[in-house]
Amino acid sequence: RSICRCSTKTEIDRAESGREAGPRRRGMALVLETIAAMQAYPASAGVQASACNALCNMTTASDAHGDARAQAAVDAGALPLIIAAMRTHPDSASVQERAIGALRNFSGGIDAQHGARRQAVADAAAVPLIVAAMHKHLAIAAVQEEACAALAHIAQGEFS
Repeated sequence: RSICRCSTKTEIDRAESGREAGPRRRGMALVLETIAAMQAYPASAGVQASACNALCNMTTASDAHGDARAQAAVDAGALPLIIAAMRTHPDSASVQERAIGALRNFSGGIDAQHGARRQAVADAAAVPLIVAAMHKHLAIAAVQEEACAALAHIAQGEFS
């Protein structure tokens, strides 16, 4: 899975290990807060990039916690918001890289739902947007890396 860039991963790890709210409940609250920010500021490339980065980081771990957060994010409506961010901010390499990183993580996993998440990403028309981002940001290695990895995760379902 992708490791996107920001300190949010540290915050997630702290929340996951916290005793007060319980790791699962606190992790889900962070997912919902991030989605709320995306909904409140769709025109802000900065907010969208940061939110996609946070979602990417929250779903990085290939374990039960990461998979649970990925499923919670999809269930809470993150997928159409990520797709909207990519469509709204095609010129922002930062939005594209981080959105693709989140899509990559949504498409992976070891839980029973990972195949359904991978299919949901494909059904959301993510592949043409990922390819468009690759063409638009040819000189940005991070976009190319995330895109290739995301496409590999999505295509994995086609050949298994």
